[in-house]
Amino acid sequence: AYLHAIADSPFTAKDYRTWCGTVLAAQFLAECAVPKTEREATRMINQAFRHVAEKLGNTAAVCRSYYVHPKVVDAFRQGNLQPASHVRAHAGWSAWESVVLSILRGN
Repeated sequence: AYLHAIADSPFTAKDYRTWCGTVLAAQFLAECAVPKTEREATRMINQAFRHVAEKLGNTAAVCRSYYVHPKVVDAFRQGNLQPASHVRAHAGWSAWESVVLSILRGN
């Protein structure tokens, strides 16, 4: 009820955790070196899920399924995940949130 009241929208704690997990994964993956092989990319993605899991107090499997948007992983695999320094921050958003917003909007 508190989140609904302050956001004036039907957001839940899971929405905030999902946003946070997605932003954490994007930041982690953007800071990785460009993978040379698909196997290396998969290893880095799994490390990102473990990183998010540690921060959210969950398992990597739960983070993979529920707390990291798949478009972030796809952007990383395609080499389209830009560092935050290359993205213009939107008003009221952090640089990393702007990166994720850009990915989700398909920009």
